[in-house]
Amino acid sequence: MNRRSLLASIGATTTALTAGCISSLEETLGPSVRLGWFGVHNIDTEPHEFDLLVIRDGTEVHYSSHDVRGRTGSFNDGAVADCDWGDVPGDYEVAVRVDDGDWNERSVTSRDADCVVANAQYLDDSEPSKYRDGHSLTISVIEECNPDHYDRMCSFVTR
Repeated sequence: MNRRSLLASIGATTTALTAGCISSLEETLGPSVRLGWFGVHNIDTEPHEFDLLVIRDGTEVHYSSHDVRGRTGSFNDGAVADCDWGDVPGDYEVAVRVDDGDWNERSVTSRDADCVVANAQYLDDSEPSKYRDGHSLTISVIEECNPDHYDRMCSFVTR
């Protein structure tokens, strides 16, 4: 093999290996986001205890428990998690459970937003069936941190 062929093959091999590493690095890092608010609203007429959990990059960064009054007329009571996870971007997952029941989990990481809001709601659907007890717990993700829409937004979110 002559010197020119050797250099060409080394260059092609290096390019192929580097492309694989960059692609692998992008997959490893994945998308990241900041969590600007996480709370729960109790739309049931009965009071409940809600546990809120925030996980960033596989590590628990927040846990809290809140006693929330039931709905009165059209007024829904709720609770907001303290933003003790900070403004660190990452792969976030939130979880909520009612009265020590099963956890309802949801990834809130977005490829399209820098900051997201996670809003859990506990509803009294008033129509029990053999599949449901008439209640549902949902977690919605809003891909925008607008401090005008939520009380007690994390301090890093500015107007």
